[in-house]
Amino acid sequence: MDTSQTYLDLIKHAGLGIVVKENVAEATTLATSIINNLCSDHGSTWICSTSQLDKMDCLQEVPLIITIGGDGTILRTARLASTQSIPILGINMGGVGYLTELESSISLGDLQQCLSAFPRIEERSMLEIRILDKAMVLQHGNSLFALNEVVVARNGIARLTTLDLILDGYECGRIRSDGAVIATPTGSTAYVRSLGGPIVYPESSDLLLLLPASQSAKMNPIVLGPNSTVWLKPVITDSVVVSVDGFMDHSLDKNQVVEITAADRTTKFLRYKDARDSFYSRLWKTE
Repeated sequence: MDTSQTYLDLIKHAGLGIVVKENVAEATTLATSIINNLCSDHGSTWICSTSQLDKMDCLQEVPLIITIGGDGTILRTARLASTQSIPILGINMGGVGYLTELESSISLGDLQQCLSAFPRIEERSMLEIRILDKAMVLQHGNSLFALNEVVVARNGIARLTTLDLILDGYECGRIRSDGAVIATPTGSTAYVRSLGGPIVYPESSDLLLLLPASQSAKMNPIVLGPNSTVWLKPVITDSVVVSVDGFMDHSLDKNQVVEITAADRTTKFLRYKDARDSFYSRLWKTE
């Protein structure tokens, strides 16, 4: 970003993207109002729903994407925004909204004032997930990327998964559990939290590994370094699924291996509040 220009200047000259939560009329109404008041004359401005976004492979280039919804809307947006390093400004119209910055009650005047200021750019680490065949050749064409977590588990209720686990080249052995969860610090306040995992400050770069209800060993959650590599190979591939951020699912075939590392891309957010106050106030809001 040109530090001599505010985001209000940028969107007036280069357009704005808005992603709205599916089937929420209030979100679409707010998005239309923002466009009409801030950048209605620019041809690169666009609005799309989360379901439309899920079908896209790339985004029309804009300097900023505003999401109107909850954390799920941001997770879907991050999949593509991170590939083009487009920052996200989240307006909460969901629940707690760990990833959002503003509330839906904000006035257009206050939003314009925020965009006229110079925000902090917060970068959140992501995971890269590669599904490999037995020759360690990438399957499905491309890597997958997660802002929260990847889960490898059987696709059914109360069905144990048997996995061979390798951490940084060390063969940990065969694990029987409800699956394996590898998460980012951002994901530590999502599914990982419900499993009793640690909450990690969101701008750190560590990885988290959890094996829920492991029958093979007493396996506490592990905090891995940012350069760690996790390999998971299902012993029985019947109904084993790789779930990325809860909305991208891929079935595993026989002899396939899942490799998880820290990604070389990040998701960028516009932040106007103090980093620690914003994170801890949301954290205690849910207690």
